[in-house]
Amino acid sequence: MCKVHFFFVGSDMPAMKFDAIEPNLKRARNTNGSVSEREGDEDRLSDLPDCVLIHLLEFLTTKDAVMTTLLSTRWKDLWKRVPSLRLRRTDPEFRHMTLFKKFVNKVLSFRDGSVPLHSLDFCYDGLIPPKLLIRVVKYAESHRIEQLRLNIDSGGIELPPCLFSIQTITWLDLSVPNGEALGLLPKFLNMTALMSLRLRRFAFSAGDGEVVDPFSGCIKLKTLVIEHYVVKVPHILCISNVTLANLTIHSFPFHSKEAYEIVLSTPSLCSFAYRGVISQKISSKSNLPFLEEVNIDVPKSVLSSRLHSPFILISWLQLLANVRSLTVSSCTLEILSKIPDLVNTESPCLDNLKSLIVKVQKFRRPEKLHKAELQLSSPRIDGAVDFLIRNSLFPEVTIVDY
Repeated sequence: MCKVHFFFVGSDMPAMKFDAIEPNLKRARNTNGSVSEREGDEDRLSDLPDCVLIHLLEFLTTKDAVMTTLLSTRWKDLWKRVPSLRLRRTDPEFRHMTLFKKFVNKVLSFRDGSVPLHSLDFCYDGLIPPKLLIRVVKYAESHRIEQLRLNIDSGGIELPPCLFSIQTITWLDLSVPNGEALGLLPKFLNMTALMSLRLRRFAFSAGDGEVVDPFSGCIKLKTLVIEHYVVKVPHILCISNVTLANLTIHSFPFHSKEAYEIVLSTPSLCSFAYRGVISQKISSKSNLPFLEEVNIDVPKSVLSSRLHSPFILISWLQLLANVRSLTVSSCTLEILSKIPDLVNTESPCLDNLKSLIVKVQKFRRPEKLHKAELQLSSPRIDGAVDFLIRNSLFPEVTIVDY
């Protein structure tokens, strides 16, 4: 097997002939246009097949991939055939937004259009021009995109409708950076190939008294993550999906303190994770027969919030009664322990519970303890643990640090 030498060019590498980047060319070149090699070195990398070199370029940002055209004529057109694009405005050369816009437009213009686009990672720091966003989305749609990540500030305007009807996307990650405006999600997502979806800082709204039910058309959806969101009129978010197996919700009262409800119609749900303030109701149209794992985490940073309701937490546990492995943070137990007469309060019937994991900050204990050996930070916390496992048959209690 031949030994391949990888030769990395330093910071003095010249930039591509795009208007966005203009460093000076400082390396000597041979008559054939290739970068001069050090004495005794061989350019074995350029002798590799195109498919191998293109695969290597997939690990670079698109800017760095384009810059390889300066290595030699062998690399001139390889970047145009890379099936993935990583367009991120994080490089110092893109300190001005106009430079990044020019770069993106030229990449989309010069890339080989016959090559399907497998993945696109697009990050725009600042309020994105609508024309640029539309061009990026339409390019992804016309090239049969499969995996798409957009980290943009839409300024609260509605995203291009064609984004939510691309039939080839299997993995979608949409995020709006920190700011006052939230992204507006359409009432219905018509994405029949979508299997994994992550939404961050979006507003759900139906209007006219309709129920917000955007996910029922995603007939192959397996994983759904919703972070930092707002449910507007009618304050009911219905998550209806027969294939959904993994659901994660991060909820913090940054934008709205109005009460809302989440209605689950997810008969295939196996895993549920929640992080944030416990204030909204969750109900279900089925008994969640396949539920294996539940993780409820109240961060210490929001423990003092007045929006917490221990009785809502109990209603969640009753809803999730089929769970086999339950993970709770010590702050979650603090919320539960605020019930005045917890000892005489009816416990949820966690008949299938086999494992209870308690996450404690800065706490050192043996990894696994039996209930009789369990001692946490206060009697109130111990009482909350007793409350959870009261109706369970010999669950294993585990204490972990985090």
